[in-house]
Amino acid sequence: MLRIVSVVVSGSLFVSMASIAHQSHRRFRLTPINALAKAASNPAADVNVALNKPVTLNGLYLSYVSTVAPCLGTATPPQAHASTLVDGTFLTESKCYQLGSVYWNSLNPGNSVDINLGSGFLISSAIVQADDNDTYTLQYRDTAGVYHDWWHIPTAGTVGSTTRPNSNQTQRQNLAAVLATGLRFFAPPSSGDGEYAVSEFKPLACPSTWLTSAPTLLTRSLREHPEAVRRVGFAPAILRPDLPRTPQPRPNTRQALHSRPALSAPLFSGVQAPFGKTRL
Repeated sequence: MLRIVSVVVSGSLFVSMASIAHQSHRRFRLTPINALAKAASNPAADVNVALNKPVTLNGLYLSYVSTVAPCLGTATPPQAHASTLVDGTFLTESKCYQLGSVYWNSLNPGNSVDINLGSGFLISSAIVQADDNDTYTLQYRDTAGVYHDWWHIPTAGTVGSTTRPNSNQTQRQNLAAVLATGLRFFAPPSSGDGEYAVSEFKPLACPSTWLTSAPTLLTRSLREHPEAVRRVGFAPAILRPDLPRTPQPRPNTRQALHSRPALSAPLFSGVQAPFGKTRL
């Protein structure tokens, strides 16, 4: 039997366990859910968790002169550095889609952009700036490394790099609150005119007030990742920061064992044999 108390310490979720066998307290870190504690330390909902995080461009990104809407006449626009996609700065709205952005076309349909958030973050909204007349998919990566669709980004604006959901570059798109360790962005097959570009990502952390419903996400996370429970041998609980952390009294194991109700039926049925044995 164990007494379990969860506490938030330095942005990580730790669980203290005390055993009856006079063992000293030991601390275990549950990595699949440490983002819940990170969310507790988020001061506001507008924390850009992708800011200056590593970005990987998957596929082939060639510089070329567009046959749809050339940005520099006959000159070839340079590809922007991948790091500019998470530098926190949006381009001027309706800027030519090949200027200051990472761009590609339908000749490389498997291209995608990955953002590694490092440890997990609880995110619930996002802002993305991309070429106006194409649809895109933004996925999140869960703690097991599996990607899930998060935002199906629609077309917007009239020309060039356009911010979704609003060209004011501040309004966020509210989305399902998820525990994410990374993001992936790509254009689905047959999207738009076949000319794609992206210039900025801004996934936003959940507000601290959202934590009142965080235990639901914690339960789901542990259900999806039972290895976290197996490592430490129990399912932890998360304490709201605004509630007192008063340890519960240690259960009386001896009393609990003696108070177990008697079985109302035998463990198995069979035919009574000589010497008190049971023959099945």
